[in-house]
Amino acid sequence: MSLGKINRKASTLREQAYDIIKNAIMSGVFKPGQALVEEQLAQQLGLSRTPLREALVLLEHDQYIKMIPYKGTFVTNLTVKEVKEIFQIRELLEPEAVCMALDHITVEEIDHLRDFFEKSKDRVNQGDLDTFLATNKLIHDKLLEYGENETLRSLIMGYIEKIHRYQRMIHAWDDPTYIMDEFNEHCTLIEELYHKDKQKIKELMIVHLRNCCNRLIQQLNK
Repeated sequence: MSLGKINRKASTLREQAYDIIKNAIMSGVFKPGQALVEEQLAQQLGLSRTPLREALVLLEHDQYIKMIPYKGTFVTNLTVKEVKEIFQIRELLEPEAVCMALDHITVEEIDHLRDFFEKSKDRVNQGDLDTFLATNKLIHDKLLEYGENETLRSLIMGYIEKIHRYQRMIHAWDDPTYIMDEFNEHCTLIEELYHKDKQKIKELMIVHLRNCCNRLIQQLNK
């Protein structure tokens, strides 16, 4: 299995190792519960043990791996408990982030979002995963961008990325109903942006997040 070699002229070795291992976990190259052997990782990456160890410490901090003394290093498992915890945090943060976006987003930008979703609907309905992912990325990116709080944006996107790992691992996007429910809820949110009603948009976002959580847990329990 090839992970790719470190580019010593690029960013720090620790950061590169972190990104490579994290991407391997996100894509399923490293499976939930799989043991990671440091000697093998160092050899595969062409890296010494010190920056690798630093990368592993960061990965454990971000809950992608667990280092257990005298046992080894393991990819974290997928659990319903973590899904619930992530969505509890998102429910506290994202409704506020969307309200912040209402103060800055223009009608022209909302028009752009609506137009993109309308043009994408048929392809999404036919199960085009790439199109669905593009719509999903666009609405989250735009709403967080117009919130004009980079710290909040980075925090929320980190949690969204963790949920994407779950969705990839359980092939949630293979279910057309799952895709269309997510897509249609996003469409409803876009329409509500025009009204600039912060209380209403908060309520819609909370319902959307709870629906997302329930859909994912149902898939995990299959």
